[in-house]
Amino acid sequence: MNNKNSSTRPPTPTEPKALLAQSWDLIQCGVQQRKHSYHAVYMSYIANNTPRSATLVPRHLDRQHFTLNCHTDIRSGKIKHLRKNNQVCLLFWCREHKTQLRLNGTVTIQHDNTFTQAIWESLRPMSRVCYAADIAPSTETTTSNSGFTTAQWENRQTLCNSSDAYQHFAVLQVHIEMIERLDLCVTGHQKIRFKKLTSPESQTTWIHQWLAP
Repeated sequence: MNNKNSSTRPPTPTEPKALLAQSWDLIQCGVQQRKHSYHAVYMSYIANNTPRSATLVPRHLDRQHFTLNCHTDIRSGKIKHLRKNNQVCLLFWCREHKTQLRLNGTVTIQHDNTFTQAIWESLRPMSRVCYAADIAPSTETTTSNSGFTTAQWENRQTLCNSSDAYQHFAVLQVHIEMIERLDLCVTGHQKIRFKKLTSPESQTTWIHQWLAP
């Protein structure tokens, strides 16, 4: 491990409760800090009986209800696959700190409702622009393009505030059911799994299981 990593790497807890709390903290850092390794998350899902992955940006973590939100275009090809099978796996990896988090859960597709409207109104125009594209994601084309026709691109700053752009906006709300954490270290690796349990009284607890790394 180089000196930079040694000096900036936060201490790895050894108690399960502290490990889980720090895992939530790391995800929150990814939400808030653009340059953090966890500002990109890799979501795997099933598409026509074949595994497929997509890179997303985590936008909001709800630590009370254990959900993580990512924004997407409702026209994206992954939407139809998630409607058929909403089981997903999210993977975070920090090369600097050598910590991997693997989350399993289910997705709720939020679209054109009070939930998405509130989020849409909080977005800056630059964050809305991509939803004003008039060529749907993954559309087959004869040449490379940005997803915009020429006229649409020239008017993107106005169109990004249109109702059409909003209709393309969706939120993938991931309900986290399991977290598996792996910490790599020259003095010994460490791996642990956390599973969410909900009682008949709707009380949530997380149970842990140590694993061989």
